[in-house]
Amino acid sequence: MFNTQILAGSSGQGGGIAQQSLKFNDDETQYLSWTPDSGGNTTTYTVSFWIKGFDLREQSILAAENGASQTFIKLRSDGQIQFGAWNGSGYDFNLRTTALHRDPSAFYHFVCVMDGGNGTSGDRQRIYVNGERLTSFTHEVYTASGQEINTAVTHYLGRLPAAGSSQYLSAYLAEVNFI
Repeated sequence: MFNTQILAGSSGQGGGIAQQSLKFNDDETQYLSWTPDSGGNTTTYTVSFWIKGFDLREQSILAAENGASQTFIKLRSDGQIQFGAWNGSGYDFNLRTTALHRDPSAFYHFVCVMDGGNGTSGDRQRIYVNGERLTSFTHEVYTASGQEINTAVTHYLGRLPAAGSSQYLSAYLAEVNFI
């Protein structure tokens, strides 16, 4: 289930490392993965995490992949955050922020919400950064279904397999929650 050589912080550990944290190093292709025994609710879920110390390049934070279909949260090389679902030929949903997150010394708190049952299309997928809802996007496509996340396929923390050309995370992640 777990890849090796990941530095993990926990209660009682000092040294300025955030509690409940992981340090990923892309040079060592580190990531975590799990496969749910059965599918769950793909239309309503929330993912939240703190991140710090990332490079400005394509990096995956969370991904679930089923063949050519992928649902993911990733950092773009320009500092945008992207929450999307690629179906092999186009995006089922895609939010890419206009706000840029480029300070590798700051902790950012990201919350990505899938609320496919919401009657307002623009509220079905949402991104919050440091408690503020982002409403300006360079790409904006909404859908009622959540695609691969919370299905019985492999989920990755710190990696997007992307059909053989993996993107790995190089950053600290802390307090990762999936509800």
